[in-house]
Amino acid sequence: MQLFPTIIGAIIYRISLIGCHEPLAVCLEKYSIAIIKYVILIIVASAFFFFLQILFYFQKKNNTKQFLTTLATMFLCFIYDSGSEFNYHGSYNRIILCIFFVLFFIFYWFYLLFVKLFRKFPFPFVFISVGIAAFTNYRLKSIFSNSCHNWSQGFHDTVIDNSTGNCKIYPPKTCYFEIFHGVFDFSAIFGVTCENTPYNDPSNILDYITDKKAKFIGFPRTEKFNFFPESQYKILQHNVAKNIINMEDPNISDDVKKEVEVTINFHKNPAEINIDLKVNHTLIEERTDIFEDFKHDVLSKNVLFIFIDSLSRTNFRRKLPKFYKWIESKHHL
Repeated sequence: MQLFPTIIGAIIYRISLIGCHEPLAVCLEKYSIAIIKYVILIIVASAFFFFLQILFYFQKKNNTKQFLTTLATMFLCFIYDSGSEFNYHGSYNRIILCIFFVLFFIFYWFYLLFVKLFRKFPFPFVFISVGIAAFTNYRLKSIFSNSCHNWSQGFHDTVIDNSTGNCKIYPPKTCYFEIFHGVFDFSAIFGVTCENTPYNDPSNILDYITDKKAKFIGFPRTEKFNFFPESQYKILQHNVAKNIINMEDPNISDDVKKEVEVTINFHKNPAEINIDLKVNHTLIEERTDIFEDFKHDVLSKNVLFIFIDSLSRTNFRRKLPKFYKWIESKHHL
């Protein structure tokens, strides 16, 4: 019975690893926000039971049970719960488990401190605690109520219009990404900037391209890549890297360089990325002829898609302000 919290914690954590072995689109539809909330609550409960077990160790000083609990959690978190797909949630479950495990100990230590202070200074402690609680409540209400103030905002201060039609998109009451913005930003915590990040080192890219001495590189145009096999996920990056050119190479014709839309200049610190979209008049004429033939049969649009994985619209504006401004300047095109 002394290992009861460990057993319950391990079982509960195993239940949280429901996973999804179906296609990504099906998984996203199957596991809604409501279900994810329950999964997080299950992980929090698991962390609480592991916390209780460690607490028992401190009281009884039994190292054998502590070793068994550590072994069980290591197996669950780093052997059983592995992979980067939805099958095992990647590392998200174990991160949540570790965070709440530490939080429970912090709360416990604060509890011990409060009890000690209350016994020694009862009246001042109560007075100060009530004041802190009132101020904290006021600040939290202010933070939560203003967390979604610009959620409906779009390019050039446009907003979502819910005044007409049956399709209405209402902003959430609480925006947790805004509330916790920067809390887990380890780049900011450790002072990593665009100027001193190791990712500006040209060797990170030059290791994969042909010309190892290039300091000003241009990326290839991919619209002429065949969908199969050149554009398949596993070899697309390899094909792009293989076709990167040295913009300062005199042996490469100016006609080829003029067609390059994306360049990186490693002579500057931080490295400067330039995006110069080219107008392809030949392609416009070809697409115009095709559109004239099919405009009455299909809905045709000329749309440029830019995919930024795992980034919401509001977080895109918050985390990439310069890129957001650049996109905003192009949105009328």
